[in-house]
Amino acid sequence: MRFELKYKTRNYEARHNDEEFRLQNHGAQDLGRYDFVKDVVRIEEFIASNPRAIGYCVLLTNDERYWKASSRRNNVDALFHLHHGRVLEGELAWSARTGVGTMRGREVSLKLAGRHDIDWHDYSTLETGKNGRFRCAILKIVANAAG
Repeated sequence: MRFELKYKTRNYEARHNDEEFRLQNHGAQDLGRYDFVKDVVRIEEFIASNPRAIGYCVLLTNDERYWKASSRRNNVDALFHLHHGRVLEGELAWSARTGVGTMRGREVSLKLAGRHDIDWHDYSTLETGKNGRFRCAILKIVANAAG
């Protein structure tokens, strides 16, 4: 069994049930999306070599820019978007308009062997402060879904 976990946060400071939260803003959602898809490819490759294994890719975040669809249609990372209801499949690449600095270290397009439905679920909601809603997307990857 293999796991890949991403935990991407937006600024959040609050006290909840005697626990203090001070989360930093990770930003760069375009890079976070690319990296999550790269994790899926990595797990697919592992499963292809170990067909009886199971893999999971998990993204936990309080940043709604991951689970909500963008209203902009010309995002340079549009093919990597992870909004609720999105299907990841095929070869995904940056737009031709993407700056070299944005892609640095992530220039390679990502080819998915399987089809993966993005389904976001509530993880927890802290009543205090902005950005207190946490959601997660969990992809289970098995041999028949990895090609």
